[in-house]
Amino acid sequence: MDSRTEEVIEYRERIVQNVETLMKYAKQFQKDKEQGQMSLFSTETVEIDKPKLIKPQIDPLVQKNVLLQEVDKIGLSLLYDEFNKFTIIESALCTYKLHEIENHSEDITNGIMLVHINGIEPRFTKYGKKYAKLFVDRNGVRVKMYLFSDNYDEVIRDIYKGRIYLVKFNYESDNGTFVIKKISEASRIHYDKYIKKIIINMDKEKYQNMEYLKRIRNYLFTCKDNDGLDFSFRIKDDEYPMPYKIFLDYNDVEKIYEYECTINVERKV
Repeated sequence: MDSRTEEVIEYRERIVQNVETLMKYAKQFQKDKEQGQMSLFSTETVEIDKPKLIKPQIDPLVQKNVLLQEVDKIGLSLLYDEFNKFTIIESALCTYKLHEIENHSEDITNGIMLVHINGIEPRFTKYGKKYAKLFVDRNGVRVKMYLFSDNYDEVIRDIYKGRIYLVKFNYESDNGTFVIKKISEASRIHYDKYIKKIIINMDKEKYQNMEYLKRIRNYLFTCKDNDGLDFSFRIKDDEYPMPYKIFLDYNDVEKIYEYECTINVERKV
């Protein structure tokens, strides 16, 4: 067994251990509640130690390697979501995720979402015009969409299997079809074209704690990127622009939430 395989096994063992810890905590909580050691208003009168969870960590290159193997064998990855790196652009530009339109098409007229395009079937109408069926997927959800002749040539030449795309679509309720209006490769989207800045909202009391402020500012400095986005801190109603740009992926967003901050993305008008 090579070191990468061992790392994946250890990563999953930590996740299983966390689940078992949470189950034991829930079981003890329920037991004490049934034995009357909780008040009628669900306020604990007996202290139960909160579970200590182990944060799983794994090398991103190992994640990517396992992702490719899992997608190849079972069609989705149990370990790694490569859409994570587009978290900010998705929150700013997208109106749906693929699973939200799969079974709720009657409520949808149009939208934008991030997807893989993993199947293309070129066709011709009886009048000789080109169109295609495109199969888009994300994390095991697959939806059929159509690309018609009015923008066929412009779009079809830029599609490559397995890449992530920002897809703008309409839903035609008369015939129950999703029609693609525009496709852009996610990695080529210039964030600053659509997003004015990222605002990190900080709690006023925590801002007055210099050690806390130092930790989060040091962390954000690791996200510094010449091609990133302008950002600022907002404390209550006051905003403090920062002199450098940052790029945030999903893991960075999660880390900022751990610091009990929230994030707003301000779009350009």
